[in-house]
Amino acid sequence: MWNVGYSYQNVNTLDVGLRRTSNDNDNDQTDGQYFMSYLMYSYSTFGSEINFVGNKINFAPKIGLGYHFFLANANLNLVGYNDGIHFNPTLVPEIGLSVFGVVQINYGYNFFLNSMDSFSLGRNKVSLKLAWFINSCGWKLKKTKSN
Repeated sequence: MWNVGYSYQNVNTLDVGLRRTSNDNDNDQTDGQYFMSYLMYSYSTFGSEINFVGNKINFAPKIGLGYHFFLANANLNLVGYNDGIHFNPTLVPEIGLSVFGVVQINYGYNFFLNSMDSFSLGRNKVSLKLAWFINSCGWKLKKTKSN
């Protein structure tokens, strides 16, 4: 799945990346299990945050793990904020609301691992993320078994 989002943490940030969900393989599932797999699943992300600080653009690599549970969403990210010279690894837990994992509104808190905010990002983070499938079937309905 592609993942794109916008967040605000004292600066405007664009979040782009790929998301791998635990419901990508749905062989041997009954119809009820197939539907529930879109309400409760784990996922991992890999991508980048693009921060717009003044007239500079900073790219920060990002990896994370998350879990979607009905309308709730929680994830934990490791983000490498940098300005080309200095590197500031940051642990970012987020919690929020989600609709089938496709639309997420989260609140996060930046824990700077080198104990300083050298990029004026601030501690609080509010984000809106969208995700969509990149396979050829998109949101597909499971074929029912006929006798």
